Amino acid sequence: MTSQEPSRDGGGRSPDPGRAARLLDWARTADTPLSIFLGLLVFGTILAWPLWEILPRWVFDAFFVATMLFGVVALVPSPRLAVLAGLFGVVAMLLRLTGFGGFTHVGAASSLAFFLLVAVALLRRVFRPGQINVHRLVGAVALYVVLAVNWGLAYQIVCLVRPGALLANGSPAGPQDAMWFSFVTLTTVGYGDVVAVLPLARALAGLEALTGVLYPAVLIGILLSEFGRQRPKDHGGG
Repeated sequence: MTSQEPSRDGGGRSPDPGRAARLLDWARTADTPLSIFLGLLVFGTILAWPLWEILPRWVFDAFFVATMLFGVVALVPSPRLAVLAGLFGVVAMLLRLTGFGGFTHVGAASSLAFFLLVAVALLRRVFRPGQINVHRLVGAVALYVVLAVNWGLAYQIVCLVRPGALLANGSPAGPQDAMWFSFVTLTTVGYGDVVAVLPLARALAGLEALTGVLYPAVLIGILLSEFGRQRPKDHGGG
């Protein structure tokens, strides 16, 4: 008994593990990290396009690493799933930071594997039973963005295997064109500046467009209706 008390009270080492454990527990159980993750995703994808010409590449690399680390720590509750996602994330981060992860099979495939696992973790976390709050609604939007990222990475891999599978203004699409095509396909905007040419790319685009229509209407609709049912109870409970 007495030998345990000094290590718990007197030493300066015990508070740090305690704070780290509490922070990790907060990241994996609270809903606020869902909103933080969406912010990282939006900056690293949608807002990155106009900033490529202004900011140095290391800024985007730093946000890419931060997004992956936060995704593993905060969104993947299962230790086995977290380890697996972490392995894919480490490969993608190393390739990105060393300059070898630009438009390569390994870089795109490891990133795709990571974000697929994050999508599974987000799906389980957002649609788990319990109180629906604003952060969980934001998490559903984050999952929507992750789906676009996954399809964008899949298009990148297809373009690597079959150059010309996507055409951007008549020329073979690059990685940014493939990601842009994913976002406009998922949201069913379809500007026509990037088009799917080969059958595999068209099949992926058809599945993504179908997901883009059904996901907001069905899954987010279920969350919103549940959120609406819970709100009157909060006000009436007094």
